Amino acid sequence: MKLKKILFSFPEKHLFMAAILSGIFYNSWILGYFLNRKEVQNAYYSVLESPGKPHYLFYVFLDLISGFLIILIGLYLNAKIKAYHKIIKYYLVFGSLIILDAIYPITDKCSTTIEACGVSLTQIFSYHDVIGILQFITIFILLKNIKNIANKHHNLKFKKLIKYAFRGYLTTLIIMIISIPLDFMTGLTQGLVIVFTAFTIVLTPLVLLIDNA
Repeated sequence: MKLKKILFSFPEKHLFMAAILSGIFYNSWILGYFLNRKEVQNAYYSVLESPGKPHYLFYVFLDLISGFLIILIGLYLNAKIKAYHKIIKYYLVFGSLIILDAIYPITDKCSTTIEACGVSLTQIFSYHDVIGILQFITIFILLKNIKNIANKHHNLKFKKLIKYAFRGYLTTLIIMIISIPLDFMTGLTQGLVIVFTAFTIVLTPLVLLIDNA
């Protein structure tokens, strides 16, 4: 009942649609297999936003819009919901990190293949990678918190959805970290991590609004 109330009431309905749009724009890497097939073969999806790559400004634009939408949603939630301000702050931080991620592209060394990029301290501490690591941490914190909130409710299907999203994100993230130095399944796992991140973008405001209803 609470879910229907949120999905069909104003302005919550538009807020939910904005979250879905943000999640879709955040997954612009999927378009890479149609617009930049050669670029994404055995490479990090961040190469799509490397200056000089075909359509790179298009991907940067979509990330910027995704980040700004998250910030707008977070500001609305912060004004409407009295509790959970700490969680909302993490949501706002994540939106800001997406914008920074678009502004600071992946290093030239990593703009070709995963193998060419390698694993080194210099690479890990580049602006783009540090921002990426902070994004992973922020999403983990958000998922863990909304899982705890969802556990308070009686809707079993809803609780399972959040639980599977949390476990899926954590599992694929660990596999991705392991696969990078091995250069194995990195493309698949980074894609899945981004998809679970998009779920978090949508689920966070939904869970908070349901709990507040």
